[in-house]
Amino acid sequence: MCSRVFGIDADTVSNNVDASNDFYGGWDVDSSRILFVNGNVDPWSTLAITSTNPEVPDPTKCLPAFWVDQASHHFWTHEVLPTDSDYVNESRKKIWKQVDHWLQLDDAGAC
Repeated sequence: MCSRVFGIDADTVSNNVDASNDFYGGWDVDSSRILFVNGNVDPWSTLAITSTNPEVPDPTKCLPAFWVDQASHHFWTHEVLPTDSDYVNESRKKIWKQVDHWLQLDDAGAC
C-alpha cells in the first residue's frame, strides 16, 4: 500500500520500521509512565501495546494499557463533543486520573 499510495518501496518501509523499533524499543519499551490507550475498532490496535497482545509483556502500573469500547483511532484525544460516547468520555477521565497520579508522585522512578 505504501508503495502504491506514497511511492515508498517495501524495503524502505521495512528499514524505517526496524529503525523505529530500535529507537523506541519495539515490544520491549524501556521506560515508564506511558499510557497505551486503544480503541477496540481501531485497525492500528493490532500493532499496539495492549493487554491482549501476545507479543507484549504484561502491561504494568508503570506502562498501563486499556481499551476504549466502540472507539477508533484517538477518539478520546479529539475535541469534546456532546455526541461523544460514554465510553470515550470515561476513557478521558481514566487518562486524566492516571496522568494526575503520575504528576503527584515525588519520586521520578516511582509509578
